[in-house]
Amino acid sequence: MEKPMKKKVLILEDEVLIANSIQLHLQHNGYEAHLATKPEKAKVLFEEHRFDAVISDINLNAETDGIDFVRDAVQERVPVVYLTAYSDITTLKRAELTHPYAYVTKPFNNDQLLITLNLAITNFEKQFPPNRVLDAKNFDLTTREIEIANLLAKGMNAEKIADELHVSFHTVRTHRKNMLQKLECSNTTELVVKCLAAGVIEY
Repeated sequence: MEKPMKKKVLILEDEVLIANSIQLHLQHNGYEAHLATKPEKAKVLFEEHRFDAVISDINLNAETDGIDFVRDAVQERVPVVYLTAYSDITTLKRAELTHPYAYVTKPFNNDQLLITLNLAITNFEKQFPPNRVLDAKNFDLTTREIEIANLLAKGMNAEKIADELHVSFHTVRTHRKNMLQKLECSNTTELVVKCLAAGVIEY
């Protein structure tokens, strides 16, 4: 009997001791954990692997922070758990726009983080079952819409897609809105998941 594949988690944390501690704890509990201490490295890893979740510190002492990384690279495709020593209203409002599954406030213990991560993945998979069977014939998408859906699946935002396709930002937003209505999706994540499950686009 084959062993079930390990869940794969990306950790973005600039404090090396904390990062290593999280990585070891997850690995000891059956996860495959990949580590990045800088957002640039995290983006490369996220493009190279198919992760089940992301754990990201917010303040990374860099030009971009964890919220920027999640907004630009993750885009709700997998559940996100934020680590933060900051709880000011401005930071939380920015973070809320990326729809994280949870916040874990520093200092924390690794068991607390593990429980939060397990819940995040479980709840996400209930909402977006990975093996849900869909029929591509029922997808009434135009060639341009499929093109945009492919780029969304690659983690590109509306501005980057507009540049890639040489169209306006407004045009991309309009196509996205139309796709959400056609496929009865509430957000981009659900849209991409449905298209992937039906084989309309490839990851």
